[in-house]
Amino acid sequence: MNKKLLSALAVAAVALILNACSDASFDKALRWNNQASILCYSNGQVTLDDTSTGRVEINENGIGFYYRSAKTKGLVQVVRSDCVIREL
Repeated sequence: MNKKLLSALAVAAVALILNACSDASFDKALRWNNQASILCYSNGQVTLDDTSTGRVEINENGIGFYYRSAKTKGLVQVVRSDCVIREL
């Protein structure tokens, strides 16, 4: 095959893949190491107000998340908590 046809097929394949992704899945796949604001609540009271140094990761079991704190530089793991995580 000639190079123009291969290039056109590659562009078409990429366009189909990108078009098939929702905004959320596309953003999730391309979100590298952005900081995030983490707010957790219990009974209407703020129990955690922190910022991550990078990406917030979901635990393998899916019931929590972890991140490195910008305030303490330590690893923080949160399990079974009502939290709002906003990418900065």
